[in-house]
Amino acid sequence: MGGPGHEAVVERSDAELIADVRAELAALVGIRAEPILARVYRWIKGNAQYDVGHLERVKKMHAICAETPGLFLTGSAYEGIGVPDCIHQGQQAAEKVLIFLQEQERREQVAETIGQ
Repeated sequence: MGGPGHEAVVERSDAELIADVRAELAALVGIRAEPILARVYRWIKGNAQYDVGHLERVKKMHAICAETPGLFLTGSAYEGIGVPDCIHQGQQAAEKVLIFLQEQERREQVAETIGQ
């Protein structure tokens, strides 16, 4: 929230910012549930920056997830903090989940066929 020309937004209270985000989520994607956890971070005149070595750590995390079928990572903590980055990552994760579920269904069908 905020950004060039809207810097004053960060001066609002945490409760106000959380309420605004909840209202936007409700309007955009219909999410109306009470959040389990909500945190506000303020980066005045700046964007969050990953630590040196972040991408290498993320690469290792993805490798670990590859060893656990059905586990996928997505979100601003991994490969891009902007909303467009997060949307893109969410779409990629959804595609991976769909492929995983389709493959799992095929494996189950093969197992049923062999078991008959």
